[in-house]
Amino acid sequence: SGLVIALFGFKPLYNMRVPETRILADVTPDEAAKMTKRHRYEIVKKFRILPLSGNDANLVHGAEQAHIVLTRDHDLINQHKKKGDFAELLGEGPKEIPAFLKDPDRRWCGIGLDPIVIAVNPVSWKKRLENDPEPVKSLETLLSPNLTGSFVLPDPEKSRAGKLFLCGLVQHMGMEEGVAFMRDLKKQASGLYADSLDLKQTFSSPSMLAAVGQLHSFLDAGAEKQKLLLSAPDGAAWDVMMAGSLRERPAPVQHEAVLEYATPHPGHER
Repeated sequence: SGLVIALFGFKPLYNMRVPETRILADVTPDEAAKMTKRHRYEIVKKFRILPLSGNDANLVHGAEQAHIVLTRDHDLINQHKKKGDFAELLGEGPKEIPAFLKDPDRRWCGIGLDPIVIAVNPVSWKKRLENDPEPVKSLETLLSPNLTGSFVLPDPEKSRAGKLFLCGLVQHMGMEEGVAFMRDLKKQASGLYADSLDLKQTFSSPSMLAAVGQLHSFLDAGAEKQKLLLSAPDGAAWDVMMAGSLRERPAPVQHEAVLEYATPHPGHER
């Protein structure tokens, strides 16, 4: 038994005899499989991630009853909250989460923010502009003549990130000014993109200095490996990843185990 523990660790051995925690998340089936494989034994209770798509209530009340829903879809959360599908959170809820990211009725809580960020290629920035690169803290910086044709934007008509970006501008500046600012940014940008960015290809040209998009997409695309500078500028919008505990879940404690894993800093980083 000592050899087994040495090879596979204690948690996998422990997980052989505990129930599975099932998590519904708005990811693709391929992403769900990869995430399950990567994180399966990182919390005390083993778990499996199931893809959540659309507003199909069968995904909540199906044969494989899940314990928790993780989603950025506010409409989906509100729909199932009105139907009474979510149970009240146990205890005080995660103390690490600020009050503005918790449902007043305690039916869900936010476990993470996914902001619009600006990624800067420090190597190209220094070569072209001949000054040390710094994180872009103001969206107005993108309107500098020195950056004409040197950055890309998400398309508000074809991408979630683009819609979020435009909504943030409108909320921060007002309707007319926000739309006008977006129009000016389009004129300055090298182009608009609809899908996730291939960062290596995007920054392969020395003339490309920056890109606007959501944090998770840049991290998934390898921004850290490319040593890009990421910053969330003033006035940028953000998505909230919400967690809701299903009322008919098999075991409430398993939902709490997921929150206890995800909300503290080490788990949040993962």
